[in-house]
Amino acid sequence: FLLCFPVFTYGEGFICDNMDCTDNTQEALILFERGISGTLPDELFSFDALQSMNLAHNEISGTILPLSQAPLIEMYLNSNKFSGTIPPDVIVPTLEDLHVSSNELSGTIPIDVPEAP
Repeated sequence: FLLCFPVFTYGEGFICDNMDCTDNTQEALILFERGISGTLPDELFSFDALQSMNLAHNEISGTILPLSQAPLIEMYLNSNKFSGTIPPDVIVPTLEDLHVSSNELSGTIPIDVPEAP
């Protein structure tokens, strides 16, 4: 399991400390309680192999966007300042845990529940 702790450098894009993340193969993004504020850089939404994202307990604002075709299993975005609605594309088939409480979100979580036969 690959773990890379990225640094958000505004004006310079998304940079990783430990490795070159330009190939979009990062599997985990763990940045909870890091004092991150503002909106997330567009580059964050291009990781194709991302399985775990934890950005909880920061001051991140803006809308929640889908993460390309990432096979997300868990996403922790709780206790931030996200606003708007959660787009249906965020709920991927592999997603098991979604934490979005304590934000400024509106609407419902768009989950398709299959009908019973």
